[in-house]
Amino acid sequence: MERDQRVGIMRSCTVLAASVALILAVPILAEAGTLGALGYNLEQWSFSASAAVGFSQQDVHVKTNRDIDDEATSSRFGIKLAFAPLNWLDVYGLVGAADWRLDEGSFKGVLGTHYGGGVRLRLFPWFWEETGIFNFDVDSQASAMSTSDDKVDAYIWEYQWSGILSKEFQLFTLYGGAKYVLGGVNFSPGGTGNMSPDMFWGVFIGVDYFVTPYIFFSTELNIFTKTAISLGVGFKY
Repeated sequence: MERDQRVGIMRSCTVLAASVALILAVPILAEAGTLGALGYNLEQWSFSASAAVGFSQQDVHVKTNRDIDDEATSSRFGIKLAFAPLNWLDVYGLVGAADWRLDEGSFKGVLGTHYGGGVRLRLFPWFWEETGIFNFDVDSQASAMSTSDDKVDAYIWEYQWSGILSKEFQLFTLYGGAKYVLGGVNFSPGGTGNMSPDMFWGVFIGVDYFVTPYIFFSTELNIFTKTAISLGVGFKY
C-alpha cells in the first residue's frame, strides 16, 4: 500500500512539473490587464463563454529614454471562450475590439482588434480538495492588439503570468492574487518612439456571482502595473 501511494505521488508530481513547465515557458496567445471570468478552474469537459467590457490606465515611457513618459488609456470589449480538458487545466481564447491613446502625446488610436488566449493550471488540486481552504492556480496569458491614428500604426503586446487564490461561497467566488507583466508598444513608422510600461508587478481582486447554476456576472480590479476594471456576463456548462 505504501509503495502504491509513493508511486501515485511520484506520478502526480511528474504531471505537475510538466504542466508547470508548459505554463511558464509557453504563454500562448487573454485580455491584457485582467484575468477575465471565471476566477477558478472549470470541471473536466466543461466550457464557458463570456463577454466583458473594461477600461485601463497605465504609465509608460519611451524605451530609449525613461525620462520621456506618458499615461496610456484603453477601452476594451472582448468575448472569451474557455474549455477544460482536465479538472485542473483550462485553455481559453479571446477576441474583441479596443482603442489605445496617450494622454499628453499626439497618438490617439481608433478602435482596433485585439486577440489572445492562455492556459490556467491548478497546483496541488488534491490538497485543496481535502482541506477546503482555498484553491491556488497559475495563469499564463498573452494578448496583442493593433490600432492607428491618422499617421501612425501601433502594435501593443503583453505577456502576463499570475498566481491566483480563490474561494467559493455558495453563489459567489472571490479571487485575488499577484502578477508579473511584460509588454510594449511598437509604432510604425517611427520605431525610435517605441514604449514600455513603468511597472512590471501588479495585484488584482475579483468576484463571480452565479444568478443561476449556468449564468454568472463578474467584475475585476487591477492596480500597480496597470489600473484596470472589467465587468462581464457569461455562461458556464
